[in-house]
Amino acid sequence: MAETATNESFTPPELAKKWRVGLWKVMGYIKDRKLRALNFSHGKQPRFRILASDVESFEKRIGTKAPPPKPVKRPRGRAKTMRPVGREFF
Repeated sequence: MAETATNESFTPPELAKKWRVGLWKVMGYIKDRKLRALNFSHGKQPRFRILASDVESFEKRIGTKAPPPKPVKRPRGRAKTMRPVGREFF
């Protein structure tokens, strides 16, 4: 991963989308203390932010990297053709 700014941070949904995993997988990493996160909540529901430096160290430890981009979806089936409206009797 390239060098990032020191003040850049991610939310758990952003990391889940980046790594193509579920949100609860990222939350599990935070809960198990495998991924360091800061909680900016003042109430019961946590509001986690993960610093870019912590993401880089986690990726180095676990050996993860961003997966290749998804292939382009091609339409399935035959192309629709124009059919005659009525029957021909000749």
